[in-house]
Amino acid sequence: MQGHTRETSYRAYNAYASFILHLYEFLISLHARDLGVTEIKAKKGKNQHDLLDILIQSTANKVVKNRIFRIEQGLAPEWENHISSYQRIMPIPTQFAQDLRRMRNKVAGHVTY
Repeated sequence: MQGHTRETSYRAYNAYASFILHLYEFLISLHARDLGVTEIKAKKGKNQHDLLDILIQSTANKVVKNRIFRIEQGLAPEWENHISSYQRIMPIPTQFAQDLRRMRNKVAGHVTY
């Protein structure tokens, strides 16, 4: 890696890890707020992570569909990405939420330099 130091690589990894961790926690907190609770708990017999995956998956679908709708209706801000940016990621892969959760768990630590 010409021009890159080990420290730069570690800092980049830590920044990426922090972003993934905070994004996941932010999405969970939005759902908790909407449900009027401080913690989202699955009903008996269900895995907590399955419920969270469903919530995050539905949010991802809703956000992208809303972006497409606003662009089509001429309601998107001037700086909005081109509609093709959103159309090419639809449908959101069914494993998106599960993959995001797994990546969040994987990068939850940090590296030191």
